[in-house]
Parts: sequence; structure tokens; C-alpha cells
Amino acid sequence: MWAQVADVLDLKGDLHEAIPWLDRLNALVPADVSILSRLGGVHAKLGAADEALRCREEAHRAAPANLGALSSLADTLMEHKVRSA
Repeated sequence: MWAQVADVLDLKGDLHEAIPWLDRLNALVPADVSILSRLGGVHAKLGAADEALRCREEAHRAAPANLGALSSLADTLMEHKVRSA
């Protein structure tokens, strides 16, 4: 249920409201790649690059062979590199 609430809030553009729901879900299932990736995606949309990177690194650590997690992490690392240049 919490994932669906977060999805609706994300679709409505209420990204700040989606974070607590995803955080609750992450507390219940801490190493779930899809939750961590979604949480990272919401933070990225909000411009919270450090938090997005942290979530996506956790997602990659949880499932190193997951290509989606690896791709999201690579995108976030590239954005970080561009911002610091």
C-alpha cells in the first residue's frame, strides 16, 4: 500500500510527500533494490543529488548484478561529476 501511495504522490508531483512513504517502506524492507532506486529517483527529481547518490549506491550494494540499479547509479555519478566540474 505504501508503494502505491508514493506512486500516486509522485504522479501528482508531490515529491516531498512521497519521500516519507518510501522511507517507511524502506524501513520495512531495507535492502529492496526497487524501493531504494525509487527513493533515489525522487531525491534526484528534487535536486537532492547527495541523497539520490546515497540511495542508488545502497541499491547497487544490495544487488550488484541488477542492471537497472547499476544504470541509475551510473547516471547519478555522471550528474555528480558534471555538477562538481
